[in-house]
Amino acid sequence: MAETVLYSVTCFDAKLPLVFRFEYYGNQLRGNKLTIRDNLTNDVVYEKEIVSMKNEHSLSPDGSGLLNGRTYNAQLYALPEGSPDYDGISNQIIFDCYSTPVLAFKGISSGDTIRNASFQANIEYSQAEGILLSSYRLLLFDAGQQLLWQSPTVFPAAPSPYSIREMIYDLDDNKEYYLQCVVETVKGIGAESERLKIRVSYTLPEQFSVINAENAPDSCAVKISANLVLVDGKCNNPEPVYIGGDIIDLTNGDFVIYDEGIDLQGDYEIKLTITQAAPYKTILEARNTRTLFTLKLMRGELFGTTGESYYFVLRAENGKSNFVTVSQRFNSHSPSDIYIVVIRLKGHQLSLFAYKIQERGA
Repeated sequence: MAETVLYSVTCFDAKLPLVFRFEYYGNQLRGNKLTIRDNLTNDVVYEKEIVSMKNEHSLSPDGSGLLNGRTYNAQLYALPEGSPDYDGISNQIIFDCYSTPVLAFKGISSGDTIRNASFQANIEYSQAEGILLSSYRLLLFDAGQQLLWQSPTVFPAAPSPYSIREMIYDLDDNKEYYLQCVVETVKGIGAESERLKIRVSYTLPEQFSVINAENAPDSCAVKISANLVLVDGKCNNPEPVYIGGDIIDLTNGDFVIYDEGIDLQGDYEIKLTITQAAPYKTILEARNTRTLFTLKLMRGELFGTTGESYYFVLRAENGKSNFVTVSQRFNSHSPSDIYIVVIRLKGHQLSLFAYKIQERGA
């Protein structure tokens, strides 16, 4: 009797088609029979013979008898050419069926307009059998549905239903975008939301800061205050080189220190506009009472990719442990490229985002 090996399958949605694949070490096949039983009662719920020379058996959701939320076992029988009998009963595999998760954007509909450069995306995850959400990430596409940015993968181990909340930053005025959420459950079932179309049209403020005037009659004066915090930077070079009159050139080894009017305690976000970046050179060094943060542009071949890539690396060191996070990769880099890099600390989660806003020759 020839050997037949039925490959295992991950859990799947019983309302969707699935192909069972196998190996048969015998004569040419002319067909096969697949038998699926309820793993609890061992009752046959599906049994069908098909005529095919392929090492596969396609299962259609129509008439399969499978239900989500149940566990099943399956065996396959090979039917060789020129033989009336089955030859080679396969191994038995066990699998689960679960409903595909549902993802729904809340508070916004496709085609709605965003009135500023950022907004919070709210997506509700739900799963009919209550399977935990294992991970999610958000994808941002341009008007041509080319990928612009993707968030780091988040692993919340959250129950169903669960509200996914993520901030989307740096949306350009008078542009269209598409936003999508991709998730995976703890059982390995993945799902994608619709690609939500959004338009951006800034609402320009009538005033950029609030100025308070208070009479001081005893001194014959008016006290004026504003809700602005001035952050002064100090360059190590007393005679720095300026670009365009307002940007200091740091490519020659100069650096600027910001040590007044800024505090990296609690949740915060740092946004950098970077050009003339050189690989392996420190771009930013920041510290609070516990942690030193270092940002660099790196070049190398990442695992699972081919060819060299460029990517930003953020390292956080506190004397006890080191944490490293990497941005998405860029296939090319030129000193004239301009990047937006965002460093965000929210709770205990440190995130790094980066994307190009201008490439060489643009």
